[in-house]
Amino acid sequence: MSLLTRLFQTHAASTSRVLANTDVRLKLRDDFPMVAFVNGSKNNFTTMWLKDTLDRQLDKVGETLDSVDHITIAYPHKAASAWKKKPHAMVSLTAQFAAALRKDMPQVNWIIADGLCETRHLNRSNPKGQDMVKTLRKKHQFDYIANEQMGDLPFVRKDHQGPSYFILLDDVYAQGTTAANMISFIHHNGGHVLAAASIEKPHEMNSFHLRQYACKTDKARVFQNDAYNKGAIPQIAEILSGYVWCGSEAGTKRQFIDDHLEDYVQELDHALQNAGLSLSTLTMAECDRLMDYFKGGYHSKTLGHREFIAALTQKPRVEIRR
Repeated sequence: MSLLTRLFQTHAASTSRVLANTDVRLKLRDDFPMVAFVNGSKNNFTTMWLKDTLDRQLDKVGETLDSVDHITIAYPHKAASAWKKKPHAMVSLTAQFAAALRKDMPQVNWIIADGLCETRHLNRSNPKGQDMVKTLRKKHQFDYIANEQMGDLPFVRKDHQGPSYFILLDDVYAQGTTAANMISFIHHNGGHVLAAASIEKPHEMNSFHLRQYACKTDKARVFQNDAYNKGAIPQIAEILSGYVWCGSEAGTKRQFIDDHLEDYVQELDHALQNAGLSLSTLTMAECDRLMDYFKGGYHSKTLGHREFIAALTQKPRVEIRR
């Protein structure tokens, strides 16, 4: 590392503000766009779809690609300096992606947020780390690591004025957990993520939505808490009913569970909040996996309802009063 780079990083560390993580993930906005596939597997990025998305999203905040001061590219990665490892593969890919953006949209000042890093090693790539409860309970943590930043990052400066617009780039989206957590972190600290982009095509999908969308349910049901009537939550509730019933004491009537379903939904929501999530902040793919788990379709190690709630809260479950 050159002396000039070290001096810049020392100065950046002294002028940067403190960033904070949220206790509970923030909800993605209702108009958050579909993930843009930029086909970067062969370093030949296609930015046309992303440009259209950025045009639409900037228009909603009264900006254009010509008027915006800059757009920052954030990407989930661990700090090589902190973990004493080689730079993450996404460092090089993001630099190539930024070069493609500068070529296709030269009117924008594209900035790379090398210094916004994951600070907790969750080992999510390990098959043992894909257990449903462990996946839900493991919380991402992010921070600004000045030693990783290779250029100016206005977002973290104490004297920065005006909006900070972002796009988020990741290699591939499975559940979208890391992306949703990083978007939440950026928004919590005053940034505005316009869109998300994927280098690889999402698994077995032609499109990938991070935010929830409404799913068809067999029973028309209206909960008193209107938040539970939105997104995929009504479908989760419908499947939760059967999951609770299967794990109930002998003789429990299904009608009792249906009559008190909002109580069970609220119980699940509170348990998720204990893990830093909530029903409304889950990504669509997380909702799908949760429903598969409740149906016993994800692996074969499905906990019963009582054990599942207790595992999320790490305390004995209190029985819904009859």
